[in-house]
Amino acid sequence: MSPEIHAVAFALGLPASSFHAPRPGELRLDVEPGALLEVADRLVIGMGARLASLFATDERVWNAVYALHQIWFLPRHRTFLRVSTRVDPAHPRFLSIAAKHPSANW
Repeated sequence: MSPEIHAVAFALGLPASSFHAPRPGELRLDVEPGALLEVADRLVIGMGARLASLFATDERVWNAVYALHQIWFLPRHRTFLRVSTRVDPAHPRFLSIAAKHPSANW
């Protein structure tokens, strides 16, 4: 496993096995919807991460869910981290990070 995965896992208090690296310069992490705000806070405070983008996808055809994706730039590692979560279409609710991370609202 890459040094970036270990550093990010340590900063977030998550096992390194929660992450994968689909290609150089990109890490991926899937979390539960309730963990989005805590993960965002830990990324900013612990790693100086910057929110680069966020978007949603409609994956009902393949997975019967919506998905939310946050793209964070980790400047110390020159790496992007995509944090994703699945949202049940029957209960499409999740905690927004915009109140604490204004760039999520722009």
